[in-house]
Amino acid sequence: MKKTIKNNFFAIIISITILFILHSTKETFQEEKSISFPSRSDGVSEVFLYENYFFMTTNATPVHLFRFSKDNFGVADILNLESNEVWSSVVYKDEVYLGTDGEPGHIIQVNLTTFKKGIDLKMEENENYLDSVAFDGNHTAYFTTISSPANVIKVDLETFTRVNAIQLKNYSLDPVDSESSYGCGIDTVNNFLYASSDNEPTRIWKVDLENFQLVDTLELEANDIYVDGFIILDKKEPIMNHSLMYVSTWTSPMEIIMINLTDFSRIGLVPIYSDLVPQQSWRVFFDNETYKAYFPSNGGIPLIVVIQANTSKYIETLQYPDNFGIIQSMKLGNDDNTTYGYAGLWGPAGAARLNLDNQSDYNRTLVPDFNVTIDIVIDEETHIAYITFDVSDANYSLIANFDLNEFSIKRYQQIQNDDPSITSAHLDKDNNSTYFLLGSYNFQVYILSLIDDSINHTEILPNSSPITSIFDETNHLLYSAIQFTVNNSCSILKITTPDFGIIDKFDFDAGTCATKSVFDKDRNIGYFIGADSSGKYNLFQIDLTDLSLIRSLELHEYEVTTMVFDSLHNSIYFVEYIPTRTEYEKYFETCPLYIVDLNKFEIFGSILLPETNIILTSFMGITDNYAYFPTHEENLHVIKFDTVSYSISNIIHINSDSQFAFSSAIDRSTGFAYIGTVQSPARFIEIEVTENFSIKQEFCGLIILIMIFLIFF
Repeated sequence: MKKTIKNNFFAIIISITILFILHSTKETFQEEKSISFPSRSDGVSEVFLYENYFFMTTNATPVHLFRFSKDNFGVADILNLESNEVWSSVVYKDEVYLGTDGEPGHIIQVNLTTFKKGIDLKMEENENYLDSVAFDGNHTAYFTTISSPANVIKVDLETFTRVNAIQLKNYSLDPVDSESSYGCGIDTVNNFLYASSDNEPTRIWKVDLENFQLVDTLELEANDIYVDGFIILDKKEPIMNHSLMYVSTWTSPMEIIMINLTDFSRIGLVPIYSDLVPQQSWRVFFDNETYKAYFPSNGGIPLIVVIQANTSKYIETLQYPDNFGIIQSMKLGNDDNTTYGYAGLWGPAGAARLNLDNQSDYNRTLVPDFNVTIDIVIDEETHIAYITFDVSDANYSLIANFDLNEFSIKRYQQIQNDDPSITSAHLDKDNNSTYFLLGSYNFQVYILSLIDDSINHTEILPNSSPITSIFDETNHLLYSAIQFTVNNSCSILKITTPDFGIIDKFDFDAGTCATKSVFDKDRNIGYFIGADSSGKYNLFQIDLTDLSLIRSLELHEYEVTTMVFDSLHNSIYFVEYIPTRTEYEKYFETCPLYIVDLNKFEIFGSILLPETNIILTSFMGITDNYAYFPTHEENLHVIKFDTVSYSISNIIHINSDSQFAFSSAIDRSTGFAYIGTVQSPARFIEIEVTENFSIKQEFCGLIILIMIFLIFF
């Protein structure tokens, strides 16, 4: 008998030990997939026009191609090219061909009708950095390189094949292997290509396109350095008895050099009569109708020098505000008998439409900076996620329509508004809509149709701002905590959907405002957390039927960063952010997690994370008695919280370069979790959680069988 008891005792101890080891074993949830969104870079490298759209590429890696509507100058779509920087572009039929940097360079084909990436044509060895391109007007493009020595690469755009290439070494002088090409232009009448070197002084190479051979070289004067922009006027133009070429330099002040193409000689400079001092010019742009040439200044004050190319006369210098940005690229378009320049900007990166006949008439929009993912809403039937972004310094907000099955962006949609800060989003399947609440001084809702992706807009209440909200999809009611901009008082509005009428209001005491909220749909109760005038946080239990206060619970003076409602255990979990200064004047942060028993309406426990400087700002979801909190830190983790034992089951490291989680959600129908980050650029991450749960459950079931066997047998 004693032996049996002793054996059973050891069996129990061994089993408990095994359970403890399994329970505490560190799990690593592998990142299944991730994607980077565009980030605002230093500027825009290429621009071009097609039909009613204006396109531009950013100079960040990976490069994104933006499509803007010429009508409202809003972002219509964004395509990730998954490439190095784009330095050259040519449009042929309904496709654009983009030359990239890198060793070797690539030419990327994009269909501008479908806005889909096509063939990626890789160049050969030493054909690096496709800096410029000239188009013959038929179907052949010539790309020049910054490789040493420089190359001219002939590409047939009809078949999209590399036909041939030549090296541009100076045959009349000693070869200079370090020469690269910074710009090129084409004389389509006489069938010559001209390309510039990076020497000091610059050399201009002349290539006969008939036999694709280098036939001559012109060395410019000592201060003529880094020629980039080319404008070629040939004999078909009613101007002079010789062909004429203008080239711009990177010198400060700007120089515009005239070259006689008949005898291939340097004529001189175009005098610029201006009190302003334009700096170096990288690109030049020519209006074939008016014979005006435009030379943007790429340094100092944003300027454009305008000359009359057929008379070589200076006309004027256009000036734009100091914070406008430097014009890096531009294409000319004639709309409604007005000449517009569609420009890509540096510092800050953006796009502009300039009325070149009236310098005070211009539109500008900044490249969206996808650094912060505000919210993630998942349609579990279609597996589409709607991801909202904070674009705080632009007059619009952006929504990514994301296909979770393909893990790709279907499209971007823009909300143009002078007050564009989105605070929350809700899915309403009954009305086939997603609602986006926004406004820092005028409470508005934008309604995105799930049927045709159209967006409508309604104003809820002026002089107010939505802070946090909950949505009762069953009864089609929206409850939004707002703050009035006039006196900073706060209320909860009860709003009907989809007509968005205010039918009731609850007012907080003066100085109290709600910042977080959760919904108990079974009891029709809303829980709101907010600080009062003394800085103390309180938990408010609100009966949503008549919008009345049931009771409140005083918490602490620290900021509540996230809160969770656990319907299974009728509990609320909330996380505080506590910055602490040490005696060495260094800060560290702790984020204790508190448990509120809603039956007793009291705090009955708290948990400290095992590491400092881990901040929790969002809640991913609850499933299978576990709650998940992604961390707002440089090394992204997920906190796995056991809602049965009220303990931290694990801290899971996400194997990626992702940082600072800000939004998250779980697709319960598939068992995948999604995290949006705050970093440059923002990332969207998918991890699988169901498989880990099932493995754990299988192991636990096996251990229970072993325990029973050891105890009784």
